[in-house]
Amino acid sequence: ELPWLAMAVGLFVFGNLLVGHRFMALYPSDRSDVPGPFHIGAIFFSGNVFTLLLPGPVGELAAIAVLKKRFHMPMNESFVVSVHTRFVGLFSAAVVAALALPFVRPEGVLGQVLMVAGIVMIIGGASFGLLAAQPVWLRRFGQWMLSLMSPDSTGPLGWFFKRAGPNLRLFVESLTRVWNVSFSRWIQVVIWSLVIQSIQFCSLVCATYAISIHPQWPGLLLSQGMGSLTVLLAFVIPGGLGAYELAVISSLAGPGGLVLVDAGMAALCFR
Repeated sequence: ELPWLAMAVGLFVFGNLLVGHRFMALYPSDRSDVPGPFHIGAIFFSGNVFTLLLPGPVGELAAIAVLKKRFHMPMNESFVVSVHTRFVGLFSAAVVAALALPFVRPEGVLGQVLMVAGIVMIIGGASFGLLAAQPVWLRRFGQWMLSLMSPDSTGPLGWFFKRAGPNLRLFVESLTRVWNVSFSRWIQVVIWSLVIQSIQFCSLVCATYAISIHPQWPGLLLSQGMGSLTVLLAFVIPGGLGAYELAVISSLAGPGGLVLVDAGMAALCFR
């Protein structure tokens, strides 16, 4: 149904353009030559093309390079702000998923696994988001992760981080440079993140109407939150490919009440 599809695309684009407002809520400069938030959102949205195709923060680095070239915004500052807002975004995604979880009735082994996985991801996303509320905690977390990447580190985590590659190291190093911001500015970023999540949820609803699939709303809400919580996997897997689909299909096939074929078709439509 083309009208529903057009609404889905329009809402999705508009929601992503609001990323610029979230970015500016943490940006430390009051210069008059900084572009408007919609302009910044458009640049970051364009960079998402690279994020979907390549592992690591390639899309964000491309967008930040454009901001540097066009508007002379320092790359280090822009990347640190981008990483900081990602962590706050995880908190909002955890909130969205948590709103749906009380309405989930796990059935069978698959339902119980989904419930446990959902709780773990929600706790993890909320924890990372709360770390971002106090930048000193975020810096300490980054320093701890850097210590695991040193040649002298031992244990399973040390083994993993030493082999994680330069993309993850760049991400971790940026955490150690996060500057202090007030709690009120963190709240602003949380509010913008929740607004973006709400608009993208409406986009998912329109997309399901476009392909004549009608999942129950707890499954749709859970798929929005769980899908967003896989965002950090884009630093290892291009676009979180596979992990996103697993989160969405399991949410729609369980709490959403869809058969696997319809859940898979909906996930493909969203992607």
